[in-house]
Amino acid sequence: MFLDATRCKARVAHRVVSQAFVVTFGVAEDGRHEVLGFDVGDSENEEF
Repeated sequence: MFLDATRCKARVAHRVVSQAFVVTFGVAEDGRHEVLGFDVGDSENEEF
């Protein structure tokens, strides 16, 4: 299982702010990458 994040601009409460887009993915036995989940939050820290 791997986590990766990128920052993007999003509109929140009528303002444009920078948000973290975090994706969790795994690698199957045959080498395929499978997305397990994703979320958008204020930062990339452990609390998120």
